[in-house]
Amino acid sequence: MPGKHSPIPIHRYFAIHETILRQFQDDGVIVELELSEEWHWPVLEIYGRIKLRGGLILDVDKTLSIKEIGKEDCIHTVSYSY
Repeated sequence: MPGKHSPIPIHRYFAIHETILRQFQDDGVIVELELSEEWHWPVLEIYGRIKLRGGLILDVDKTLSIKEIGKEDCIHTVSYSY
């Protein structure tokens, strides 16, 4: 079974990413999103801040890499810190 940082299709990664963030926003856990994306093909960097309920702040720094597997562009996490 693939690990949680194994390559997956790009469209699937972003669907999961958006769904999880939206769920936390809808539940009131996330108060404000201040995330940015920078593409340096084949690398994507996601960084910024997530402000949480209770005044907590989560700093995000994530680097992902894109590679073609079969005929599909897939993405996987290279490094991250929260």
